[in-house]
Amino acid sequence: MVKLQHMGLLAIAISSIVALSITLPAATALTQRDNFDDSHTTTIYLGGQKICGDHLCKHGEYDTHLQQINNAQQAAAKCRDALAQGKKC
Repeated sequence: MVKLQHMGLLAIAISSIVALSITLPAATALTQRDNFDDSHTTTIYLGGQKICGDHLCKHGEYDTHLQQINNAQQAAAKCRDALAQGKKC
């Protein structure tokens, strides 16, 4: 009789743990993303600090950095087109 009571308590405990693990989220510290503007800024300062590669941008450096990124993307596209035609980059 005593073993039967222990088995019942064990079954209740296991089913409670399974029910709680299914209903509770896996990680409550994670928050869902709701900002999709993909701006390259941090929230260190109000308005955000611009990021240039692997460092914080100095005054006037951000526009130059964006222009370099744009030029590199255009050069890669031209090279890809040339390679598709069998030419050298």
